[in-house]
Amino acid sequence: IGWLHELAKRLGTPYFLTPLTSLLGESPHGSMTAGLVNYSQWVGSGFNGTGSVASGGRTRVRALNGTGMSLSGGPSVRSSYVTSLYFALSSLTSVGFGNVSANTDSEKIFSICTMLIGALMHAVVFGNVTAIIQRMYSRRSLYHTRTKDLKDFIRVH
Repeated sequence: IGWLHELAKRLGTPYFLTPLTSLLGESPHGSMTAGLVNYSQWVGSGFNGTGSVASGGRTRVRALNGTGMSLSGGPSVRSSYVTSLYFALSSLTSVGFGNVSANTDSEKIFSICTMLIGALMHAVVFGNVTAIIQRMYSRRSLYHTRTKDLKDFIRVH
């Protein structure tokens, strides 16, 4: 359903369900089999697991209400943020996310920097063109004002 689930599949770090008791170091008392059944149900339904991602060796865990299971794994927080920033910038700069997109974090960071430099150059070029046109109109206005003043002076004298 969500993009985090797709990112986890692409990076090979899927979300998985674990019993809450196994996180505390206790025996799950046979609930691991139920966890595997629940895992296939969650994956089959397309549950994306927003809010529970791994971060540098530490796994943030999200408890699923009333199931005694927790959702863990998935892409790192860094990878999630880089991907979301890449998607936002590519959408805003009208490049589009399309079928040709960056896959690794380093490719995404390079693309982000390139898009920001391109947007900055776009702003500089259009700002300079606007300034040139504005100066052209101000010179024309000054020329017409001086011509009018000269005609008035000739008429008076």
